[in-house]
Amino acid sequence: MWNENLLYLIFLSQIIIISAYLPKMMLNQLNNVFTNSPPQHYQKLYPMPIEQIKQYSSRFLWMNITVTFVGLAILFHLVFSGNKEMLDWDTQSVITLYWMIQFIPYCYAVVKSKNYFSLMKKQSNETKRKAEFKPRRFFDFISPVLITFAGMLYLCFIGLVIYFVQNPFDGFAGYWNILFISLMNIFLSICIFGNFYRKKSNPHQTQENSNFKTKLTLHLLVLASIGGTLFISTAFVLSAFDLRHIIDIVHSFYFQILVVFSLHSYRLDKINFNVYKNETMA
Repeated sequence: MWNENLLYLIFLSQIIIISAYLPKMMLNQLNNVFTNSPPQHYQKLYPMPIEQIKQYSSRFLWMNITVTFVGLAILFHLVFSGNKEMLDWDTQSVITLYWMIQFIPYCYAVVKSKNYFSLMKKQSNETKRKAEFKPRRFFDFISPVLITFAGMLYLCFIGLVIYFVQNPFDGFAGYWNILFISLMNIFLSICIFGNFYRKKSNPHQTQENSNFKTKLTLHLLVLASIGGTLFISTAFVLSAFDLRHIIDIVHSFYFQILVVFSLHSYRLDKINFNVYKNETMA
């Protein structure tokens, strides 16, 4: 009974944190930008009318409100139906599917932000870009200790899979698990080097802000690799000890940690907005 109550609490936490708290935090920061950096004084910051940006943020808010009510409906059905599985299906699959639904508003925000920066580039009158003459070195942006830890953890995961191949439990997928984690790490590595070598999407961004964003992104991608490996390894151990009922709780908790680390680090209050000031004010 205790594990069921804990699952209710953890899933409720997933609903609130990802679809209520984080969107509210992001919109509060955006409203602070509107207040502290108005269009009449920061024209470069608004390649589109502020009303259009507010319309996008309003859609983002209502999308998250809708997703929140969907999650609450799933939770209420689980609590009051008396079923042991969410939606009379598979709890782990429902948690994963709902997490993907929770990401729809964020995908919408990403698409609109790309359109925003694309317009900003087109409207930029800068003919010369300020470049940093100091060569970019990969380990200036991310700790080699963190990279080494991620690599060692991957090797330990391979050893764990080999052990369970020899001592399998029901439902164990064997060496396919190594392929899955390897593909995940290849994808994340592509993202890491893509972010390291890519050009600035914001033509007005200072080199300091650009470097900070790159460092943050690289660290989050490496932490995603570490988190994914740890999560799968934990699921193996729990399954081997016949503690599968705890996996659903760990599953939801892992998704929350992943999103919180990814989104809570991107703070608008750390951006230097002076670069967007009108030239007469600068």
